[in-house]
Amino acid sequence: MSAITHEDVRKIATLARIHIEGREGDSIVQEISGILTFVEQLNRLDPVLSSVGVSMDQQTPQRPDEVLLTNTSEELLSNAPAAAFGMFEVPKVVE
Repeated sequence: MSAITHEDVRKIATLARIHIEGREGDSIVQEISGILTFVEQLNRLDPVLSSVGVSMDQQTPQRPDEVLLTNTSEELLSNAPAAAFGMFEVPKVVE
């Protein structure tokens, strides 16, 4: 891949409608070049080796769905500071 130039940055800035000052363009060229170098390194990775530790034939352990009655309304409301009509009673927050 060819190196990014100040002209490339200027074109991108024009398309993005971004104003770039003179010295600011230098740092942007360096940043984008660093990003592109990193992407090139990623492209060189062997996809077989990059999936080490992940087995595609492994199944996620599953358990059967069971309906359990864990908490009843009465049990939950017994811990509430205030309850009325089978519901939690909370203080009014909006006048």
